Amino acid sequence: MKISTGYSKKTDTQEAVQEACTAFRDSAPEFILFFSDRPRFAAFSELLYYAFPSATILGASTHASFSPEGLSTEALNITAFSRGLHVSAGVIREISRHPDIFYQSTITNALNGLDLDKVQNDNTCCFVLNPAGTACEEMVLDALDDSLKEFNIPIVGGSASSELCLNGSVSLNGSVYTNSSVFALLQLEKGSMQVYLENIYKPMGIQYTVTKSDIMNRTIYALDGKPAADVLCQALQVPFEELASALALHPFGRLPSGRLYIDEIERINRDRSITTYCRILEDSQISLLELDDFPTVMQQTFAKIHADKTPLEFSILINCFSRVNLYLQKNWMNEFHQQLTRSLGSYLGFTSHGEQLGDFNLNLSLLLLCFKGTKE
Repeated sequence: MKISTGYSKKTDTQEAVQEACTAFRDSAPEFILFFSDRPRFAAFSELLYYAFPSATILGASTHASFSPEGLSTEALNITAFSRGLHVSAGVIREISRHPDIFYQSTITNALNGLDLDKVQNDNTCCFVLNPAGTACEEMVLDALDDSLKEFNIPIVGGSASSELCLNGSVSLNGSVYTNSSVFALLQLEKGSMQVYLENIYKPMGIQYTVTKSDIMNRTIYALDGKPAADVLCQALQVPFEELASALALHPFGRLPSGRLYIDEIERINRDRSITTYCRILEDSQISLLELDDFPTVMQQTFAKIHADKTPLEFSILINCFSRVNLYLQKNWMNEFHQQLTRSLGSYLGFTSHGEQLGDFNLNLSLLLLCFKGTKE
C-alpha cells in the first residue's frame, strides 16, 4: 500500500487543496482522509470531491489537527491511500432515533463491498466519524456493532470538533453532515491495523457502583444508593459549590472487564445528579481518577506500539479536545509532538469531542490506529 500525506496553511481553499495534494495529485487514491478548521471544512470537502471523484473521501472539522508539521488550528491535513486497500463507506442518518433500526442495511451494503472471506480483526476495521454535539455516539456505535460483530471487525473513530465547544461537521464524498455519521470499512491486502488507547489519568482507588442512571441523558443519579453529588463531595472533601471544579481534575473512569475508559463530567445538576459526556449503565463500576505521569505514559504507549517489531508505516490519531487543552496548559504539547514524530514517523490526527472504541464513547483519551507491514 502507498500512503501519501499533505499539509497546507494557505488561506485560499483552492490553493490549499493544490498544495496539500501535491504528493498524490496525479495518482488515483482509493481512500482520502482529511481534517480542517470548521469555517473552511465544507469548501474543502467539495473541492476534494471534484479533484478525486473516484476516491472515497472522509473528513471531519476539528479545533486542531496533528501531523509532523505540528499542531495547527488553521490548516488542511490530508492523507491518501493507494493500492492494497479495499474501502466501502456509508452514511448513518437518524442518529438520534435508534439508527440500528433504520440503517442496518446501509452497513450491510458496505460490508458487501469487502472480500468477506478474507476479513480478519487485524486486517479490517471500521473508521467512524460523528458530528459533534448530538450526544448520539453510542447509538451509532450500537448500530455498527450489531452488523459488524459477526465478523469481529474493530470499530474506532471520533467526533468532530471546532473552535466552538461541541460543534463540528463530518463529510463523505463532498457531502457535509451535522446530524449524520459517516464511516468507512477499511480492508488491507497486506499488513495489519492495530488500535491503541492511551489514558493520561489513572484510578485513585476510590470505586463506586452506579445504582441509578438515565442512559439516554447520560446522567448519574445515585452511587452506592446515595445521591451522586453527595458521594463525590465527601470523597473529594469539597462543598457542593466547588464540586464542578474538583471533578474537572478528577474525571470518572469506567472499568468494564478491567479496562479503563474515561468519562468527562459535563455538569452538576441542582438535584445532585451528575451529567457526563458518555452513557453509564446501572450496576456498572466507576472510579475517580487522577492525573498520571505524562512522560511515563507516553513511553509506555510507544513501547506497546513497537513491541511486535512490525514496521510501522502510518498512524491516525484521535486526541480529545480537553486533553489537548490540558497539554497546552501544562506546556506538554511540544514534547508530545516531538515524541510522536520520533516514534510514529508519518501520522495524521485531529482533536475530537469524543473518542470511539468498540461500542464505547470515551473522553480525555488518545486513540491511535496504526498501519503496520503494509508496504508493497
